[in-house]
Parts: sequence; C-alpha cells; structure tokens
Amino acid sequence: MKELLNNANLIKEHGLKHGHRPNVNFDEQYSALFMQKLTESLPSLEVKFISSQSNRREEGLSLIRKGAVSDGSEVLSKSRYLIQKTIISKETFLILDTFQSAAEAYLHYKTGEFSSAMKMTLQSIESQRILRVEFNHNFEIRKVHLTVNIIRIMVSNQNSEEALIHSCNLLKYIWLDNKICPFESNSWGNKENISIEEKMILSDQIINEIGILIRKKSVDSALIIHSLEDLKNEFYYITEANKVNLWLKTQIEFNSQNLELFINTTTSFFKDGPEYLHYSWKHLEGQLSILDSQL
Repeated sequence: MKELLNNANLIKEHGLKHGHRPNVNFDEQYSALFMQKLTESLPSLEVKFISSQSNRREEGLSLIRKGAVSDGSEVLSKSRYLIQKTIISKETFLILDTFQSAAEAYLHYKTGEFSSAMKMTLQSIESQRILRVEFNHNFEIRKVHLTVNIIRIMVSNQNSEEALIHSCNLLKYIWLDNKICPFESNSWGNKENISIEEKMILSDQIINEIGILIRKKSVDSALIIHSLEDLKNEFYYITEANKVNLWLKTQIEFNSQNLELFINTTTSFFKDGPEYLHYSWKHLEGQLSILDSQL
C-alpha cells in the first residue's frame, strides 16, 4: 500500500504542475453582467442607488470578515434602513433586498445565530425568485450558491444528516433534468441553463460540505455510502460529470475501508489536475496524508 501511496503522490504533483487550471472568477463575471443588464432596464438614479448601496454592503461585509463584527453590523443596519426608507421601484428594491438579506445572513452565521441566518438566506432566495418570475433576471447560479449556504449553515449547526440529504439533492438538481432545487417551494419557471464549467464549480462547493461531514465523522459511514452510491448510479451516464463521479467513488471506498481501491481511484482523479474541483482535490489530499501517516 505504501507503493500505491507514493505513486498517488507523484501523480498528484504532476497534476498540479501540468493540469488545466482555469482563471475564472464567476462572481466578478456575474456582477459585471448583472450591472450591465440593470443599466438597460432601470432609471440612472436607481442604478446609482444600487451601486452606492452595494458599496456600503461590501464595506460591512469586509469589516465582518476582518473580525470587526459590531462595526460591520452597524454598516449593514444603515444599508437596510436606506433600502426600506428610500422610494424606489419594486425591481430595484428586490435587487437590493436579495443581496442585503444574504449579507445579513452571513452576519448571523458568523455570530452563531443559525436560525436567523437560515431565515435571511431564504428571504434572499425568495426575492431573487420574484426577480426571475416578474423581471426575467437570470439567477440560476446564485440560487444554487445560496442553497449551498443553507447547507453550510446546517453543517455548522450540526444538522448533519439533513445537510447530507440536501447536498445530494442539490447535486442531482445541477446535473439531472426535471429535478426540484432543495428549499424551492414556489415556481421559478423553466430551469435555466448553466455551463459545464459552472456546474463543476458549484459541485465543488457542495462537495466541500460533504467533505466536512466526512472529516468530522458527523454522519454514519453506512449513510454516506448509501447516499453517494445513489448519486454515482444516477451520474453514471453523464460524461461531463465523470470527475465528480470519480470523487464520489473515492469516498464510497474510503468509508467502506477499501483503502487500496480508494488510493487507485484517487490516483485517477489526480491525473488531469484539479480542473474546477479544488475543494474536492484538497479533501483527497488530506485523506491521503492521514493514510500516509498511519503506514
């Protein structure tokens, strides 16, 4: 097994040096396209108001990320007050509310107020749903991203089995047709198309939460195996999801204690570099390191 581990590490290093490493920031791309669409549909004064409130919101979030939670909370409160008191169109209000609610959810998440964080994330999702239905804004990527945030809240709040179930269902939503997104209680209209690259990046975010559950041993191994086997079987014929499927196989083997199979499948995963699955790659690196230390 030591020889297999050494080979896996060699392949990993080769993959890091020679694998495809895309330089893509979908947050920046999404924001730029979104602001471009706003300038086409809203009065200039409302676009300026959205811009100024976005800057204020980002200032608050930056303070919270740096640990100045009280100061960041105060900035976000001022932003919420201005949104509520300023006379603006419904479309502008909803645009501001979906991002403001997500920021407030992050504040509650950082302070351990998980119930409030969940509530505000759901409010953010509902505001963007209305924007999708009534104003035809494309929010598919952000909807999935916010749903990942809800799963992250569940993981932090130790709702582990529920988090695993929703993670698997969200992966199915991304890759399979005619699936309902978790927490989707009202109609969004037709499911919007997202690219393979976007599907991979979103899958990696979800895989990160599953990986946390596995590392913390928060969920029984039998449930992990059953849940990931179900996913693997559904993804079997989706060529574009091959790398995701490889990761699922590694975790089925790891949790089944089929360690030689785990190392071999991990080696296959490493061959072409991380591509878009950076969290998935780091998770496997950690598991290999643990095995290496035990031999």
